[in-house]
This record gives sequence, C-alpha cells and structure tokens, in this order.
Amino acid sequence: MSEHQLVLFKNGLSGVSVAEVTSFSDKEIRLNLCDERKLTVNGDDLKIVNFSKATGELSVVGKITGVSYREKGEKILKRLFK
Repeated sequence: MSEHQLVLFKNGLSGVSVAEVTSFSDKEIRLNLCDERKLTVNGDDLKIVNFSKATGELSVVGKITGVSYREKGEKILKRLFK
C-alpha cells in the first residue's frame, strides 16, 4: 500500500493506507494504519461511509474536532507527560 494520506474537508475526511478500524462511535474513530501507527479521529456525528480493507481507503463524514497520531509502541502516558 502507499504512504498514508489524510485529507480534511469541511464536513469530513478521507484517507488511504488504513489497515483496520479498531473502534468507532459518533464521537471517536480509532484506526490502525498500514505503517503500524495509530490514528484517532474525534468529532461529532461521525459516520464511516466507506472503508475498504483491500485498498486501505476510508471516508468519514461529520464534524471533525481533532486528529491525533500515535507511533507504534508509544504509551499514552508518555504522550500526556511530554
């Protein structure tokens, strides 16, 4: 798969190189990327409208309020106390 890309729109986002969706709700979507990083998308009224594990493409609609990446093996406490 290609390098991860994320494009934000006024009412959602699209991305490539997504390996899997690990959890989702209308407030938060957690993803594993093909390069083993993790991506969390926060917002309101979030909805996954397209996800293809075969191609790694993802489309989400809703109000995006935050996007955060975490490297493989990085502990949450390490991020909190930087």
